[in-house]
Amino acid sequence: ARDAKMSVDLSLAWPSDPTEARRALSTLQRLGYAAVCWSHEVAERLGPAHACPITPLPEPGDGGAADSSFTRRVRQHTRLTLHVEETAHLAAIRASNDALRSYEVVAVVPHTEAMLEALLEPPVVDLIDVISLPSSSDRLFGAVLRHGLVRRAIERGLALELCYSEALRDGLSRRRFVSAVQRVLPLLPRHARAEAGLVLSSGADDARLLRSPADVANLVTLFGCHPTAARQAVSDAGQRVLRRAAARRRPPPLAPAPPAGLFELEGEAADAEGEAKGKRKRAK
Repeated sequence: ARDAKMSVDLSLAWPSDPTEARRALSTLQRLGYAAVCWSHEVAERLGPAHACPITPLPEPGDGGAADSSFTRRVRQHTRLTLHVEETAHLAAIRASNDALRSYEVVAVVPHTEAMLEALLEPPVVDLIDVISLPSSSDRLFGAVLRHGLVRRAIERGLALELCYSEALRDGLSRRRFVSAVQRVLPLLPRHARAEAGLVLSSGADDARLLRSPADVANLVTLFGCHPTAARQAVSDAGQRVLRRAAARRRPPPLAPAPPAGLFELEGEAADAEGEAKGKRKRAK
């Protein structure tokens, strides 16, 4: 139950049609997600013109799509997904701090091994939160994902992301997604039988491609992911990304900490208190 409360979709394409945005948010709510990152994708050099264009939908009580007295609201965050193919793209990241700061989460898609290595070095590594691995590409996984690079990315607090919607599009995309999962898993450090650092997002541009956290976790267990790691990849791992992103944008002691309740989702504190009371009662 706790996993469901913490489930996060870190990558859902921000649609140009507000009706589509409301439909997608309503679907996430029905499926049991606690938070979503609306993603804006940039495939060119980042600049001031790429400041965040996303306007999150109204909160519950304002007549928005997430308004319901029976379901938990979905927290909305903004995300930049930036493709990095050459040195000029790296330089643009360093020079476009205002554009970066207009988003809550920053993800990068490296297209070469050299670019991935460069992304893991200061100051760039301190400006990003997620390394997104396009499972639709055969080329990336053969050349880029060496064990040392993966471990270095995770040690520096970054998450490695795979997007499951590719597996739902057609047979070729499904085979590529399966291959990506099977190549990534052996490279991840293992803690308590769970692969650390993996995040599973939808990467969807259509609400019909969204699936429940349980379905996503079950999907990757079929291809060798440990069940514990699969559950964490759609819950705890996403929450860690949001915490990193908030700390990056509000570095102490220069700015206040994130608002109370930003990550402790509604009801979790009550759940924790109830568990503590139960333990005290059993002790008596």
